Amino acid sequence: MKKRLMAAAAAALALVMAVPSPVLAGEPSDDISYMGSTDATEVNVGMIMGPPSMGMGWMIHENEEGNTYNDYNFEVGGVDYTALASKLNTGDYDIIHCPSNVGAILYNNKDLKEEVEVIDISNLGLLYILTTDDSIKSMDDLKGRTVYSIGEGGPPEYTFGYLLDQEGLSDDVNFSFRSTPFEVLNLLQDEEHSIALLPQPFVEVAKLLVPDLKVPIDITEEWDNLKLESGAESVTTITIVRKKFLEEHEQAVVEYLNLLKKSVAYSLSHVDEAAEWTDTYETFLNPEVAADAIPYVNMCAITGQEMKEKLEGFLKIMYDYNPDAVGGSMPDDDFYYIPPEGSMEEVTDETTDNVKDADTTDTEASTEGSGAEDTEKKKTTQTPAEAGTYTVSANIWFKKEDSGLPMNPHITSDIFPPKDPVVDNAEMTVDEDGNATVKVPILIQDKIMSIQKIEGLDIVDSETDENGNLKSITVNVGKIKYLEDVVTKTCDITLQMGDLAMTISGFDKDQQWPATFQLNGFEETGVQTAAARGESSEINDAAVDAAKAMAFGTDDSSEAEESSSDTEN
Repeated sequence: MKKRLMAAAAAALALVMAVPSPVLAGEPSDDISYMGSTDATEVNVGMIMGPPSMGMGWMIHENEEGNTYNDYNFEVGGVDYTALASKLNTGDYDIIHCPSNVGAILYNNKDLKEEVEVIDISNLGLLYILTTDDSIKSMDDLKGRTVYSIGEGGPPEYTFGYLLDQEGLSDDVNFSFRSTPFEVLNLLQDEEHSIALLPQPFVEVAKLLVPDLKVPIDITEEWDNLKLESGAESVTTITIVRKKFLEEHEQAVVEYLNLLKKSVAYSLSHVDEAAEWTDTYETFLNPEVAADAIPYVNMCAITGQEMKEKLEGFLKIMYDYNPDAVGGSMPDDDFYYIPPEGSMEEVTDETTDNVKDADTTDTEASTEGSGAEDTEKKKTTQTPAEAGTYTVSANIWFKKEDSGLPMNPHITSDIFPPKDPVVDNAEMTVDEDGNATVKVPILIQDKIMSIQKIEGLDIVDSETDENGNLKSITVNVGKIKYLEDVVTKTCDITLQMGDLAMTISGFDKDQQWPATFQLNGFEETGVQTAAARGESSEINDAAVDAAKAMAFGTDDSSEAEESSSDTEN
């Protein structure tokens, strides 16, 4: 059974672009010999939020529509690839994204329960030099300068370090690392003519925050200009599979790769739609930034021998730079998965052409004549508001255009990120005259923000913690006729940003933003709180490095190994 990937998926119908033919193209051919069973199976896929999943909207939708032979459960695991690696080792995931060197580390770790193979390259190079200094136009212009970056111990360090070495600049450029992209952005803002090395999509974020910012050097272009005999390219992310799953269900892995190739091709030729999907499927938090970044994140789906040549060459460079970067030794040939001959479909422009028009027609047909019926249905389900106490849905949130954050934070949610409204979270009391008050818990975690004051609502009661921060408010919403009545009000909120939010956003601690209060109306978009689902709402400490991990180049490569080993033990 397919998992409900996210609350916003109900809105996907207006955005989807289905394949022109409903034929299950992934059904295995009798002419190809596959390992294991050719019966349809369930495939659990763990995705990193950001570049490796930003081109997967098309295939996720196809799976939702039932247009795949196998049943793919896509789950965005945030930006912490170490958690994905741990779940792969326990068998919870069959396929995951990871930085280019992490797959090799897992392959070389013989203490793990699960062996792995790499099945594709998801992103090639996506690093750029940024500065406001007009004098920086080439690598030579970096002599005697400091370059701020993230990614110590990962692809950014090795890619740029190797390039400096080849250009004879290793001793002339000071490479200074920071923990998150936003620390680097702050330096670009505060230090005149400073220079930074950052990956997409943070380049697009930087353009919004730093006036007169220029992007004089494309590191991938510089790498390509080396024309290495090995064929090595700068590789940022890859996709790996559990070897046992591959041997038992090879046809499902082949279908995944064929779907991925089509999805990437579609995303690159339909950028706006792909950007909207990043929001719908939570593969990135800001569709506007995603639209600007997609052409530059170097998304791809390189498989087979071409994948082996490019990745093996890059890993050799990392190995020569620091053997620990790939787990102590170069992977053998059995690390690189080569699909059966004839199993990879050719992706052409016709593969995904005209799908938007086809989907529009389907959508219009599905909604034709439904308005009156829906209205009547709503009328028949309305419940008179008699005196009593009821469980209802109530939310308070900031619009991202008001806050400047890459999503709409809901202070009524205990989930991270708090981008979705919650349901069945509030208590409404109706008196004999039909007047209603609603007690609304404020559940947003202190690591994100603390709510100090709410103005503009008729608040008749409130609860605070020991620090004076609001933990619930009771709002007088006036007379209501039905329990399902939607009541919307505006307000202003004074708050303090938490450490995690400041790290990710780069904002100051004290803020005041306009907000929206709404009672009811969240049937299609709302989710249960973590507490209601019996799940922990604790934010993993790795989230503090969210921006860094999103760039897929951290100095925590060993953590994937340790996390997986800990899980086994």
